[in-house]
Amino acid sequence: MATYIFAGGGSAGHALPGIRIAETMCAQGHKAVFVGSRASIEERLCAHHGIPFHAVNTGRLNRTRRLSVFGAAFRTLQGALQARAVLRRIRPDGVFCSGGFASVPVVLAARSLGVRPIVTHACDLGLGLANRMCLPFATHLTCTFADTCNTFPMGNFVGPIVDPEILARDEDAAPRNGKPRLLVYGGSLGAAAINDKLRRSLPELLPDFDVFHVCGQSRLDPGLDGLRGYEQHEYVMAFSDVLKASDIAICRGGSGSLWELVLTGTPHLAVPLPLSVSRGDQIENCRHFETIGATRWMDQDTFLAAPLVPALRGLWDERHTIRAAMCAVAPERPAAQAISDILQGQLHADRH
Repeated sequence: MATYIFAGGGSAGHALPGIRIAETMCAQGHKAVFVGSRASIEERLCAHHGIPFHAVNTGRLNRTRRLSVFGAAFRTLQGALQARAVLRRIRPDGVFCSGGFASVPVVLAARSLGVRPIVTHACDLGLGLANRMCLPFATHLTCTFADTCNTFPMGNFVGPIVDPEILARDEDAAPRNGKPRLLVYGGSLGAAAINDKLRRSLPELLPDFDVFHVCGQSRLDPGLDGLRGYEQHEYVMAFSDVLKASDIAICRGGSGSLWELVLTGTPHLAVPLPLSVSRGDQIENCRHFETIGATRWMDQDTFLAAPLVPALRGLWDERHTIRAAMCAVAPERPAAQAISDILQGQLHADRH
């Protein structure tokens, strides 16, 4: 039995890939330990999935405050020392990092101790700052998109890391209660702009759609409790069940969200984070899926200004065309198994 360290977080999109690989390794008889930020989404997810968790300091840059770089660097170095102590106790056989600034201290610690392999995973088309910081210290780069490997020759294309449960979907199931079920979510942290637009549009939406709204932590609106046809939650751990029960969706443009919707054949309207608060990765993701006909998207300003109901009716009318495009996107091999092989490949090499 080997032991592997997993890191990544700040959002569910960065934490869940590591958790899914950890579960794959545990199913093969290995031990998995997750290292991430204190009081974080990754800590809550690990508790839900029964994965041991160690908290360290992490440094996240604020894109609107230049001085934040000094505080982030200090916290990252603190976290690297804390992670080094954890890794020295555990003596792992490999490390997998799935992005976000929670990855950086763990990669630095692993490299300083000579741990191999160190695998860092690119969820989006382009590499974020945390992944770029990890890359010089990593032994392998795995990529969700084949195009990423064209930019980074050391990349290994593995495809999306998704929950296997989402693929067990009955495509011919009739809409619930005769109305399509609209799933609206803005990622694990919520999206205030999407929440506000949706809630203002409910009087026009509810005659045509049942709405399941995942609004983010501390973003519930008690005034809407009990509204017929509308259900709101801060976060849903068993998200695959919600996804399988949905007919169309509104979401942000994170890679994980788009892949899950595409692989379940769920037509969706994506609203990527604007450039004012992101590096544009979600816009790149949306454009990629738009080129193959699998995603419809609007920039946030257009989404906020446009009537929502006509856009969703148009999406629903196009559902058969969109689903046909989605069918051509399915990966040939589960990413979790490909990454498991990379992690165990070094172990087997060391034993021979």
